[in-house]
Amino acid sequence: MPSLPGPLPRADAIRQLLPWLFLAAGRPDDRGLEALATQHALSTLRTLDLSRFAEGSVSGLPPHVRWVGSDKAPCPTIAASAALARLAVRAELGRKRGHDARGPDSAGPTDAVLAMHHPRHAPFVSEALWLVLQYHWGMPAPEAIEIVSDICGCAPIPAQASATALELERFVRGWSRRVTLAWPYGGASVEVVGDLVGGWHCRVPLQYNSWRREWRLQLLGLAPGLHRFKFIVDGRWCADVHAPLEHDFWGNANNVLRVGEGGRGGDAIATLGAALLSFYCKLR
Repeated sequence: MPSLPGPLPRADAIRQLLPWLFLAAGRPDDRGLEALATQHALSTLRTLDLSRFAEGSVSGLPPHVRWVGSDKAPCPTIAASAALARLAVRAELGRKRGHDARGPDSAGPTDAVLAMHHPRHAPFVSEALWLVLQYHWGMPAPEAIEIVSDICGCAPIPAQASATALELERFVRGWSRRVTLAWPYGGASVEVVGDLVGGWHCRVPLQYNSWRREWRLQLLGLAPGLHRFKFIVDGRWCADVHAPLEHDFWGNANNVLRVGEGGRGGDAIATLGAALLSFYCKLR
């Protein structure tokens, strides 16, 4: 296993890539952040540590969503690009609010994003930025690669394009077979086990939704076919009697769920996958 780079070192400089996007190979100190905000008249500076994705400490999915496909998804590079694209949307909304508040003659952004990374992760960052430019903003691949090469000093591998597109397509197919489990009957803790989540030895917790007042979990990447599962409520195995049931050879009642086939692939599907991941991605 490769050694982790640990905490980000102090950044020597901050590069402006776009009016709203800045990049630092390290973490700027408070004085550097204050100078950046003052120089560009920023009311909000959102930060994103891309090295956390490279190290695998951020999955990209929130706790109430779980990928249960045979392959891990999304990969760290795609998850980092989705997080960056989502922050870009937040910054754009902030700029629009600031423009409306200051009047039509105002100039310059009020919201911006600072992407930070360990110097060792420069190739990883170049791939994430390339994904943002191509799949989130629709820039042609050659132009996106040229821009990223100039910014990061290293170019993403061209062969990575097809692999990335295939993974985004796979995510969309997994999303099209999404299933939301719900347990509305109370309990201090609720888990699910069974074929649905990888086997009867796998316990996956549901998250309590205070707005709906029930325990919920959304599953992505399910294989087509019939799945059997049970809930574990406060340590007790039980089935939802108001959902489809099936009795096994030993007479145990299990809930059952049939999952259909997924959608097709293609460039448009890959672009949809990038957009969906931006919607799902967990920023903190």
